[in-house]
Amino acid sequence: MALTFTKIVITLRLQRDIRGRYAFFNLKNGFESVFRQNINCCQTSCYGCRSGEECCHPGIFSQSLSADPLALKRYQKPSLPFVFHIPLVPDLPNKGMTVEVEVVLIGSAAEYYQHFIHCVSSVYSGFAALVKAESEDYMGNRYLIMGELGELHHDRLFLFSAEELQNNCQHISGMIEVTFVTPVILLRQGHAMREMSFSTFVRALFRRISSLAYYYGGVEMNCDFKWLVEQSCHVETIESELAWTEWKVATPGARLSGIMGRTAFSGDMDIFYPFLLLGQYFNIGKGASFGRGRYLMHGICR
Repeated sequence: MALTFTKIVITLRLQRDIRGRYAFFNLKNGFESVFRQNINCCQTSCYGCRSGEECCHPGIFSQSLSADPLALKRYQKPSLPFVFHIPLVPDLPNKGMTVEVEVVLIGSAAEYYQHFIHCVSSVYSGFAALVKAESEDYMGNRYLIMGELGELHHDRLFLFSAEELQNNCQHISGMIEVTFVTPVILLRQGHAMREMSFSTFVRALFRRISSLAYYYGGVEMNCDFKWLVEQSCHVETIESELAWTEWKVATPGARLSGIMGRTAFSGDMDIFYPFLLLGQYFNIGKGASFGRGRYLMHGICR
């Protein structure tokens, strides 16, 4: 799979005590407008803009559909080519503590990593200050790409390959445990699902990853998805502690809702491994780009 991406870890220091556990989940509010400001764009819409290919905004935010009618049938509407992993605020007192906001930039979006770092710093400037930004590799090693004063080190940016990622990570087969660490919403006929089987989970991964690969990697995945879906029905849920959760965020009346918790599956995981692995970087479900639907997985030894 030719899909490439990069993972940036942005370290911020809290400038005052923050009471709301979910303060960092307000990132979505105004993020696009802050991005426009950062690239010196004075427009409120791309319609009629003459900047054309010189501007990176359309490639990141437009979510333009393919002109190929077959692709429109085969792939879901393209997601945004970035994914945030957003932290909870530490317990009080927390002034002076550091937190890490991670952003995964997919395909050509990786070229504009500095804009994402500046935007994160700007959005949170009311209560947190940038300490550093680092690029992470397959093994979790980190390389400084932006310091506290804004100095850049472009040569240290590490680029992931979906294929190489599989070769560099410990393989998991048989039984796995999946923990959803932020609320995930998967829709069925327009309604949020309250339960999740392995087949439901992995089908959401198929749709999301194949769409990202097509729209931002320029490749069509050579997979028999119909057969994979059939095989997913044979994977059993052996334990489940999933529950519907609602987080009250700082924005008045706003909530982050979805399924959270731990579940365990047993079956032939080899054929699903590439999707399960990538999903840890890309999240799943509604609002995945801004922190929802993040999960972690590991093998179970019995």
